[in-house]
Amino acid sequence: ELGYEIIYDPGYAYTMYDALVKAGKDSGLALCGSRTVGIFRLEKVYHVYTRDIDETTHPFEAGLGAYVKLDKGDFIGRDALLEIQENGVERKFVGYVVEDGPLTVPCGTPIAVDGETIGKVTFAAPSPTLGKTIGLGYVPVDQGEIGTKLTILHGTEKLSIEVAETPFFDPKGRRIRI
Repeated sequence: ELGYEIIYDPGYAYTMYDALVKAGKDSGLALCGSRTVGIFRLEKVYHVYTRDIDETTHPFEAGLGAYVKLDKGDFIGRDALLEIQENGVERKFVGYVVEDGPLTVPCGTPIAVDGETIGKVTFAAPSPTLGKTIGLGYVPVDQGEIGTKLTILHGTEKLSIEVAETPFFDPKGRRIRI
């Protein structure tokens, strides 16, 4: 959804809150918390540093290779990225649908094939917009094709998931341009 971030002196917090709620009343303004924002970003597959990307990931496996300009001159890490681009990636960032119903699992929960850990969850949660539980994680490239069936090992539970096309919601970004 289209949203805005407003920065102001914290001393005006109550005044700003009241003014925004009043001004948005007739336009259907909806308030939300950080959990809601997390679900929205999950549905759109917006990466979060420390969860989806960190110092152990690189842009090509995270699906962000289009934003890397290796022909724009030298920069720290360029040689390493050129080598990765030449050799290909071993794992990829994928979206999936949880087939076993509602679920929220912590970052790092194992993704498996035949009981063997092959990857990790970065985020999974029920999507009220889509009416199903969706998630993100890293798996080997050969296990990352759309439709591939995998398992999340959550404690003693084994939850079936299927790799899905992303972003899950509004793939052409039309809603944000309303």
